[in-house]
Amino acid sequence: MHLLTLLAHAATFDYTPIDADGHVLIDTLFVVTPQAVAEIEAGGSTPESLLLPKLEAVNATLARSRVDNVRVRALGVHRLVEADFARVGVWPGVPETSMVHALDWLGGYRETYGADKIIVVAGTGEGQADAALGGGDLSAHWVDFLPIEHELGHQMGLGHCFEGSTGSGMPVGGYTGDGQVATAGLGGTRMCGNSLPFYSNPDLVLTKEGFSDLLEAGLIDGWDPKRTFEADGVIRLGHPEYANAAKHWREEGPSHADRMPTAMDPRGDRPWDRADCVGLFADDDYGEPLGEVCVGETWTGDVPVRSVRLGRDVHATVRGLDEGLCGGSESRIGFSSPSLAALAEHRGHPAFDAWTVDVYATHDRAAFERADGPFRFVGTNALPRCEGDVLTVMPDHRDWSSTAAVTTHRLSGPFEARFQLRTAHEGDEPPADGIAVLFGQDPAAWDAPLAAGGGEGLERAPTGYALMFDGWNGRIALRGPDGQPLGEDRSFDTFTRGDWVDVAVRVGPAGTEVWWDGVRVHRTRETLAVDGAFGFAAHTGFYTSAFQVREVRILPWTPDSGA
Repeated sequence: MHLLTLLAHAATFDYTPIDADGHVLIDTLFVVTPQAVAEIEAGGSTPESLLLPKLEAVNATLARSRVDNVRVRALGVHRLVEADFARVGVWPGVPETSMVHALDWLGGYRETYGADKIIVVAGTGEGQADAALGGGDLSAHWVDFLPIEHELGHQMGLGHCFEGSTGSGMPVGGYTGDGQVATAGLGGTRMCGNSLPFYSNPDLVLTKEGFSDLLEAGLIDGWDPKRTFEADGVIRLGHPEYANAAKHWREEGPSHADRMPTAMDPRGDRPWDRADCVGLFADDDYGEPLGEVCVGETWTGDVPVRSVRLGRDVHATVRGLDEGLCGGSESRIGFSSPSLAALAEHRGHPAFDAWTVDVYATHDRAAFERADGPFRFVGTNALPRCEGDVLTVMPDHRDWSSTAAVTTHRLSGPFEARFQLRTAHEGDEPPADGIAVLFGQDPAAWDAPLAAGGGEGLERAPTGYALMFDGWNGRIALRGPDGQPLGEDRSFDTFTRGDWVDVAVRVGPAGTEVWWDGVRVHRTRETLAVDGAFGFAAHTGFYTSAFQVREVRILPWTPDSGA
């Protein structure tokens, strides 16, 4: 019966980001600072009422521009709190600051929301600068300046007026034969002047009648139409060689919608009636009610939970009873879910029966990060996760990210850590950066922010030592506090290409050994302070990999006992 239920989950509930009309959904999350919230509320709005309609306007512009296969879906508003800035050690500022640190402030919530794109809004007093910024998965604004459609275009890879790519805007008056703006100062489509509510499309023209309709609707402001129309009475909205942003949206939209696994049912969120509580159900699609659990409470029942409805002001962590490396499987939920099994499958996690549900406020960072097993999980842009005996220290496709799983207890004396290691990457890009075995750590030091992603971050643990398996540079190396090199680096290919490899790390007060598939491949002879917490850390930069370990065992080791 359980197998049949799982098959029904897969057949009935599909978290693929495609809506009922066939549009690919680019899931977009607003992230707001406390100053922005205060400023918005002082103006008589809420962040939701001010910001979410901005994405409805994006979709209206896409439809107007004849982009018929892509839509942007609002995931809601995530309010940053002081603890986010304290953890990272950086407070909000101009857009450059938000662009660099937004994913660090957001941490593991990005996966919980399934956010393909992130739009950061700071208070005007802290964020005001020469311009808003957008690119890749992020854009940054301030309350008094919210050119969302323009910056989201940059997040999709669009340029301004023609800069060598057809994914550009179209100026009123068009281009000269060599791609120069023919008449400056007249504005243009969203990416070139940002005064016409269109993404450029060479198949479209704007007539005087259409212009008047848009002017009356408040979508064009402060223009004198007499000086904008060409001789034939139209404004051309694109150019086949220099300006076709609509084509770019159609072709590139599906890949941007796949930046993060979808966390919201394509039918939309179905919130529980009480904002600070959660409804639990024993069957899919909110069938067979089990009861209600509210903020600060934990539900443990006699039958598993198969679907949940979350109130607007709560998140939840569901946990299984399975034995494993981390004390049982778990999943963090940010939206109502008609099938926890289907959600796990789409996220790439093995499905499990949820027997325990913790409910906490959306701003409760400690409850969100809590793990019941022997490890504490921390991360930027992702968190480690456990499924049975497999610890995924870093999932694939999390660029410029850092994660760590550090034990809450300390090890004393020489030890041997035996585990199986798997590194893998899907895609044509090279895999990177690497995973490190941590030891001699002060557990309290992990209250501070992680080092930045990339190879440099791999070398720097806040305390203690890091034995690096550096896939990007092809080496095994030992680093001490503050990244201090210890011993000699060893050239070695640590990328396992999706295979599980037996690894042993031996640590004593006189040095370390690394054994790879039964062969010693690295040794140091350094004086080390062995006492401290143990764990794993992973880092990525522009390129990514998945880093996983399983069958982790910590055993005593006598250094003079021989190989």
